Amino acid sequence: MVRVMKEIIKRYINIKEKPIDVEKFIRSFRKKAEEMGYKFFEIEQESSTRKYGEDRIFKFELEKEIDYFAKVNIEIDILFEKLEKVKGRFIGNGTINYIVNLTYDYKNRWGGTAFNSFLFSIYLKVMKWPLENKYLIPYSIIEGNEIFDFIKEELGLY
Repeated sequence: MVRVMKEIIKRYINIKEKPIDVEKFIRSFRKKAEEMGYKFFEIEQESSTRKYGEDRIFKFELEKEIDYFAKVNIEIDILFEKLEKVKGRFIGNGTINYIVNLTYDYKNRWGGTAFNSFLFSIYLKVMKWPLENKYLIPYSIIEGNEIFDFIKEELGLY
């Protein structure tokens, strides 16, 4: 199998004693992702009550097929800790892990034989700059940063 996945962006956000409207944040985030053409997958949602408040875990994956050759995956893991409900909003701490991956040949068209795999590796080396200009910069970097900035803005961290 030849599929090549590159981790482009990996960032973290730490939230300390911040008012968070969790439901509004999730709705607006989903709407923004769908407006940008991403498929939105909710991988996990968990809630548990602890001694000092509620813990909530959300895991999302955004996926966008650029063309037959490449796609972008964005993984977002959100952990809210010690949430206490005050006037319809939660106040607490949180951590957000944000990862953007770019996958070449995700349909495995080049992976039939060892010779095809060899040709594909040469193709990636020769076409490095055109591939970066077509896929990496506009989709992984620019759109990845736009979504990251949206998350920070929605949480009031700017």
